[in-house]
Amino acid sequence: MFEFTAPFDSQDSQQRIDRTVYLLEQFGDKAFLSQMPVLDDGEIGQGHVIDPNQFIETLREAQNTDDSEGLIDRRLLVKNSKHMVWMYTPNPDQPFYYHHQNKRLAKPIYWPTFVFKRTGQSLSVCALQHKTRPSLNTRVYHAPLPNVYESGSICLGGCVLPMTDDIDAITEEYLNSVKTHLNVEGGFRGVDAMTDNQYFQYIQRKTKEKIKVSELTPFGTLKDFIA
Repeated sequence: MFEFTAPFDSQDSQQRIDRTVYLLEQFGDKAFLSQMPVLDDGEIGQGHVIDPNQFIETLREAQNTDDSEGLIDRRLLVKNSKHMVWMYTPNPDQPFYYHHQNKRLAKPIYWPTFVFKRTGQSLSVCALQHKTRPSLNTRVYHAPLPNVYESGSICLGGCVLPMTDDIDAITEEYLNSVKTHLNVEGGFRGVDAMTDNQYFQYIQRKTKEKIKVSELTPFGTLKDFIA
């Protein structure tokens, strides 16, 4: 449980923000966000539970600058001292780079939505069924990507991630790297051991047809992936 007061000057026109306290309470697997006014005598007034989206919109309105959209990125799921987790849907024109033996591909595919986890300079990935923001209980799937281990950890090879928390820069650096071979055989549902040649044929088809989660082996829940 922690309290949070937005760091705005008390003389600022957005006084309804800097004279408000937000309290996050967790009971088991449920969390509640309450908003409480700070009274003139400095005491905390009666609070009420609010929708977290309301809190986010309040912060956005208070940040009266050109970069207000960057204040809170809705794609960011977790950020702490251990790791950062975010969801990302590649642009439709993002090429997929694959090179295995004499087979090469450098074309856009019908990308799914991914969840990435960065721990230090390590990167892991799984796939989502939908583009909507997931909960901890949302089912995730093995990413249909080469160079990914059964744990979801990515073999980055020569790809060096930027030393930044910019999720676009990190993800694009990885997406623009060349993938070379499968690291896990059971990532596709109903296929015990897909070969690199079979994968090349599969990913070629995905330049014209969508990747479906029914083709992918379930990984577990988002909570499993983060853990």
